[in-house]
Amino acid sequence: MRLKKGEKAPLFDVADVYGKRIALRDFAGKKLMVSFYRYSGCPLCNLRIADLMEHYSEFEKQGLIMLSFWQSAKKEILETVSEQHAPFPLIPDKEKKIYTLYGVESRFVAILKLLLHPALSLRTLFSRFMKVKMAGDINLVPADFLINPDLTIHTAYYGKHIGDHLPISEIESFLAVD
Repeated sequence: MRLKKGEKAPLFDVADVYGKRIALRDFAGKKLMVSFYRYSGCPLCNLRIADLMEHYSEFEKQGLIMLSFWQSAKKEILETVSEQHAPFPLIPDKEKKIYTLYGVESRFVAILKLLLHPALSLRTLFSRFMKVKMAGDINLVPADFLINPDLTIHTAYYGKHIGDHLPISEIESFLAVD
């Protein structure tokens, strides 16, 4: 079941790839972005991480905390995504328990819908991330959640295709709201 604006964000208590405990309740009073990616070798997901890192310092200055979930094992994440030195937690969820809590799902048609976005497809094809291996649910569709300081959902963005994420402009708008 998909989450909606105004609902309480489902609580979780997990460990990131370095063993640090991450509990949603610890972020009360802060603005938070929780993102769900496909698998650690997904070129589209790694491209998104690179895009977010371009904006990260500005987001951080405005008080945004970012968390990223991956349907991969810790070892796989450390071999791929961590090479980008993301300054935010990379959280393995190979069994997709937190994905299920947040209503993140697989859809076969999502792969086909990527074909409607040739610019993204070409950008990914010619990126440095095409070298990574596919090891995960290729039909899993990414999702992003902006969470208010009271731990309610401000924005629940479920991708329309396998490379679709919340636009950067919507993150900026969220940060502009007091």
